[in-house]
Amino acid sequence: MDIDAFVTAHRPSWDRLEHLVRRRRSLDGAEIDELVELYQRTATHLSIVRSGPTDPILVSHLSSLVARARSAVTGAHAPAWRELVRFFTVSFPVVAYRARWWWLGTTAAFLLVSAVVAVWVAGDPAVQAAIGTPEEITQLVDHDFADYYSEHPAASFAGQVWVNNAWVSMQVIIMAVLLGLPIPYVLLQNALNVAVSAGLMASRGKLDIFFGLITPHGLLELTAVFLASAVGMRLGWTVVDPGPRRRGEALAEQGRAVMSVALALVVVLLVSGLIEGLVTPSPLPTWARIGIGVVAEAAFLTYVIYFGRRALRAGETGDLERAPDVTPTSG
Repeated sequence: MDIDAFVTAHRPSWDRLEHLVRRRRSLDGAEIDELVELYQRTATHLSIVRSGPTDPILVSHLSSLVARARSAVTGAHAPAWRELVRFFTVSFPVVAYRARWWWLGTTAAFLLVSAVVAVWVAGDPAVQAAIGTPEEITQLVDHDFADYYSEHPAASFAGQVWVNNAWVSMQVIIMAVLLGLPIPYVLLQNALNVAVSAGLMASRGKLDIFFGLITPHGLLELTAVFLASAVGMRLGWTVVDPGPRRRGEALAEQGRAVMSVALALVVVLLVSGLIEGLVTPSPLPTWARIGIGVVAEAAFLTYVIYFGRRALRAGETGDLERAPDVTPTSG
């Protein structure tokens, strides 16, 4: 193939495509049709050039032009509300649902460690003595634990809790860059904190107060932290076992998907923070406060299972919607 003749013959259409791409935001209907046609034609030209004697400069120029034209053709944004709906009905729930076994395993491990340590603390006076003096424990059990939820104005306390919990969840996701290795340690520290409080409250016969205060917000809050930890560790494991895909491709796809969890958990933890700030310290009966927490937890899990399973069956992964992998050709 005579490259010079080929370039001379098709340069006008490439220049025209370049012009349309630059004006893509102000094209009328006929120009949009022309853009699509020229994009397909230029993609074919690129394939022809690649199949013959290689001209790196020409290949680079046409590759750039085709990529920008593809973006102009396929990158038209849906209305913001539609993207938001897709995010909450597809992108986030399918990532959470695909991580369900990691999520379940994280939850089970946390609860097991917490229960074992709590029983140990409650039943061993020597352990209690190592934690604090009898006076300090009495102060914690009789005053500090309950006062924590009511010593600040409800609105500011809810905001503080939300920011703190969102930051904890973001931390465990960020730790995925270290193969997720620090995440179990972070979970262990949180499990020990919960267990020590539960054990001390149980040792003084006030376990009902413990669960009455921690359950309303704790169900949803811990579920969010467990999910963040699960997807963080799953992302880290992708580095070790990328499956049938190339490691870089698998890691990039999983990383983009995991970011959807980080964003969605901001909303989930906002709900948890509102419950902790407004419901937990409220004068409502214990059964009513716990009932609100249970309803919030059940609603979240039902939402993830319903939309996540549906999206998975539709072949969704939670990754960004991709441009076609196969270069289109014109007849």
